[in-house]
Amino acid sequence: MSKRENKTQISGEPETIDTAVARRILQETAEDILPASPDVFARIEQAITSTPFSENTSEVPPSSLLAPLVERLRNLIVQPGFAWGVAAAQAIVLCLFFAFSPGSTTYQTLSGNQISQQEDITAPTFTVIFQDNATIGAVETLLKQVGATIINGPGRRGIYTITLASAGKTSRDEALKNLQHSSLITFIEQAY
Repeated sequence: MSKRENKTQISGEPETIDTAVARRILQETAEDILPASPDVFARIEQAITSTPFSENTSEVPPSSLLAPLVERLRNLIVQPGFAWGVAAAQAIVLCLFFAFSPGSTTYQTLSGNQISQQEDITAPTFTVIFQDNATIGAVETLLKQVGATIINGPGRRGIYTITLASAGKTSRDEALKNLQHSSLITFIEQAY
């Protein structure tokens, strides 16, 4: 290795070529390249000047087909009658969308069931969810034992609203404890 190559590798700086050396390299490489034949230039010139569509064929360039179509679309859009027609169609679609759209989804708590006004307001009401495997007979037997009555339900999520018989406060508390400890009930909460 020469000292100059070694110095370049050690310092990490790229080696610069002066102008005289660059001219000499270019001159040597230019002498090595053979000039192109005149036939090559003639073929290139012919390819440049020739058109893809000859005058003898009945084909029309694609740009001339699109121009009338684009012009007709532009005229159609500019006309006020067409614009009002599009606006009327949009209004009809929006009216149909609002008329047949599903109701709004709202958040509802489990104790948010509405109780009819005719029920006894003094009797406490409870929101109850029974086990999925609970039979109707077992549920009826449990409710008869504690003196409860179903006043609403089942709802979409299997929610029932029950009321306890209007006996004394101690019997209501005892009935509520029996319901809370029953294996048939998954959830019970007082409805407010």
